[in-house]
Amino acid sequence: MSGGTTYCVSGFGKGLDMRPMNFKDTVQKIRVCSLCNVIPNTVVLLPCSHSLCELCFDKCLEDGERCLLDQERLGQECVEKLTLSEEKLATWQVACWNTPYGCSFSGSSVGVLDHFEKHCTFHAVCCSRCDHYVLRSDVVGHLKSGCTALLTEDGPGTSSKRRVGTSVGDVGKAIGEMKDAVGKMTDEQLHLQSSLNELLESTHYQTAEITKVLEHIGEVRSSVLIGHETTEANCKEQILRLGDRLSSQMMDIARSVRQLRPRIIHWYLEGWEKIKEEALVKPFAYTESEVQTLYGYAVSQNIEMKKQDEQLRLHSFMRIHASQNDDDLEWPFKYDCRVGLIHPRAHSKILARVHANKPEHRENFKRPVGLRNTGLGSFLETVTSIESRGFIENDRLHLFVEIIP
Repeated sequence: MSGGTTYCVSGFGKGLDMRPMNFKDTVQKIRVCSLCNVIPNTVVLLPCSHSLCELCFDKCLEDGERCLLDQERLGQECVEKLTLSEEKLATWQVACWNTPYGCSFSGSSVGVLDHFEKHCTFHAVCCSRCDHYVLRSDVVGHLKSGCTALLTEDGPGTSSKRRVGTSVGDVGKAIGEMKDAVGKMTDEQLHLQSSLNELLESTHYQTAEITKVLEHIGEVRSSVLIGHETTEANCKEQILRLGDRLSSQMMDIARSVRQLRPRIIHWYLEGWEKIKEEALVKPFAYTESEVQTLYGYAVSQNIEMKKQDEQLRLHSFMRIHASQNDDDLEWPFKYDCRVGLIHPRAHSKILARVHANKPEHRENFKRPVGLRNTGLGSFLETVTSIESRGFIENDRLHLFVEIIP
């Protein structure tokens, strides 16, 4: 098929599933599985911007919860699903499967299936005598002609049949092409022989050079044995200098690598209504995210919802945890951060600032002695305001912690 992009679809049935379809319209990349290149009825959108069908997504969850294309972490809590309806699929123009055999029909996916099964006259079959493909409607004439009328695959807009015959001229042309190919092979063999001769000459030259180097090494070895103590002292001094230089370079590399570490973490909080119910019957409701890496540090985000002045108020905190990377990090943690909420559609934010450099916050941001430090944050907004402004969608709230540049 030509003149479009070919994909298989999945989840639509009715003779369409896993049959290559040539789409005349441009198909959005987000609709196509980034791994198997199939257009499914439901696609899973990953935080790293790749799209997966549900089959590939489940396999990735089983195999370490990582995107196979960029190794970014994925999970049920941080993905979105996009559905493709049959009505939407039917609006895309698709070419007939018999396009290679001369059919120029194109229509909706449902329409092209109906055309292919009921009306298309360009179905090709294999001749029982010569094993060549011919149109089914022409097979009788093909047999009567002595199997000389063969089907070609010139594509839409061109003749679908061509009379061809085997002749001495064709055989001669084939022999000429074979002679040309043999001539090229001979030329290549001569070129390879010439290259081999040059390689042998180079090998002889390199052998002579290596012999000279070995002789020089012998001379140097004699000098080293004579001046062993002096040479040893010089070597130690050079090693110390090299160690200092390498230490400085490693610190530079560490600083550069730190700049590449993520400066923001996201938390998709599920069960908003349940948290509200708990805050209404208890002094407060508290929950904490899983530990993530923020600029190399192990960090979690926490929320506390409690009733005050007849209103539920939401507070957000960040907390430093102990990790195996702590020896390579600077302490105390000294980066001012923003904690807040992100609107699911408008991408507006509700923010609060966490000042890590204030003296009264030193205990919160020192290197953890135990498993974790006490969290630090502030009031964000009332629950009523958060809900009325549309920050809650599908019982879920999007929170984040970000290092301020």
